[in-house]
Amino acid sequence: MTSTDFIKENIQRISKSFPETCFRYGFDNLINTHIVEITPNEHFYTLDSLDEAWIPFSIDFMTMFPKEEIVFIASDSPLALSNYSYCCNEQSDSKLISEFFEALLLNRIDTIYSNSILIENEFSDALITSHNNSIANITENPFEANDLKFDEDQFLMAA
Repeated sequence: MTSTDFIKENIQRISKSFPETCFRYGFDNLINTHIVEITPNEHFYTLDSLDEAWIPFSIDFMTMFPKEEIVFIASDSPLALSNYSYCCNEQSDSKLISEFFEALLLNRIDTIYSNSILIENEFSDALITSHNNSIANITENPFEANDLKFDEDQFLMAA
């Protein structure tokens, strides 16, 4: 039996006891190490029963394959791989995501809208009104440049 076969067989065995946990296997050629990622992270960090399953497996692996390395990680580890060659209980990740979004979709998210908005611009006599989140209604009384009352000195100071 190869080391990869041993890992896959044991991941399959452990995954049956933890159907809500996803196990991904890959090999990192850069550090010459077998990597088993366990998600969700909470399971990796908090489930003692999961520790009791993967720690003896890793010891058995080191005994059978003393020249090879294996690590068990959470997805937030710097050793996490971008691609894995084998996965068990992958649906558990998608199930968590769908449960999260299902809760958002089923529960009404209350947003408070104002009933009406009135913005008045005294300079141009523009009036913007909106009622019950409808399209804004803009009423303008456009001004002409000659309507402005100032002399040349005031104009130059404004510029």
